Amino acid sequence: MAENQEPPHPERNYTKHRRHAAIFFRIIIYIFAAVGFVLVGGYTAVRLHLTDVSGSTDLNDRYFTALHSQNNDLAAVKTASGTASFGELSLWCKLFALKNDSPTDAARVLGAYQKTNSPALALSMIESINERIATGTLLQNDFAACDAEWLNVAIAPTASGTVATASVYPWMNTPEWSTLSQAIRKDAPVINNVSAETGVSPRMIAAQLVGEQMRLYNTERELYKSAFAPLNILGSETQFSLGVAGIKTETAIAIENNLDNPSSDYYPGDAYAHLLDFKTSDHNTERYDRITDEHDHYYSYLYAALFIKEAESQWARAGYDISQRPEIVSTLYNIGFAGSHPNADPHVGGATIVIASTTYTFGSLGYDFYYSGELEDVLPYNSSS
Repeated sequence: MAENQEPPHPERNYTKHRRHAAIFFRIIIYIFAAVGFVLVGGYTAVRLHLTDVSGSTDLNDRYFTALHSQNNDLAAVKTASGTASFGELSLWCKLFALKNDSPTDAARVLGAYQKTNSPALALSMIESINERIATGTLLQNDFAACDAEWLNVAIAPTASGTVATASVYPWMNTPEWSTLSQAIRKDAPVINNVSAETGVSPRMIAAQLVGEQMRLYNTERELYKSAFAPLNILGSETQFSLGVAGIKTETAIAIENNLDNPSSDYYPGDAYAHLLDFKTSDHNTERYDRITDEHDHYYSYLYAALFIKEAESQWARAGYDISQRPEIVSTLYNIGFAGSHPNADPHVGGATIVIASTTYTFGSLGYDFYYSGELEDVLPYNSSS
């Protein structure tokens, strides 16, 4: 050691280490403070509804309302001979026209009609198609001619002379729908089981699932490409909305409370009172775990079905039947109990969803799926549809 080199001083090294340790712990504290700020901010945003997706009234809102009334009237009006209703004759006329333009969609309508024998349902399915085709097209003109003079309609061959395989619904011709439809098929037995327990149509339950999943597929693109599409699975949310059906925690609690309150306008009846009974005393944890279960979606569908049942009960008590109005039920599902105000002139809308450059509202997409006939073999219509 050189004569002018000072030997290490233990106290000085100790002070240096203490200073480094203090800086390290200060950084840790800052990190935890930042995380805490984000969590508290997120919780506050949810409670104040700042995370709610802005919705809108659908541009075709008046159209949906007119169709609901028109199709019920058409199905009931008899011809002079009494052998067939005007609606049935108009239906067959439109089916022949649709067969030449989109045989895939025509087959879905015909299949649903054969199973339910319901002209009103089949006409609603065709009018759902009519709403999605371009104004002034030959098919739309043929549909109008069928209503004006139901047996006097010109049927033109397709331009290419070949059978079309695409649907008139833009969302149905996307890879996202191909993924989602296969995932729904896997869950169809569970959806039908929940339908049997609650009395809510399996297609009405699935209509809410379609809205939630198509929104998720088209916003979480990287996750869709890396996980949802390759495995043909549903996306299960775990933050502000929960599970595959996107149930918010506050909505889930409200659904549970409505089941326990016979005086509530939402009360669906004694038969449903114990469907959501808890098995533990920790309701928050149990609720979260059962809704977000990635391997069993039963409770996601059950909460969704019970929301629908409770909303329908509220409207029925006010004198309005919305059980056959998928566009209204889907709108209410999206905006929640707070936006459910029974009235004679409900509007179609909700959050907007962009699919393949086409913008839908949650309500209109639910309407499209319900009446599209897609997946009818596993999610059937019933005779009252």
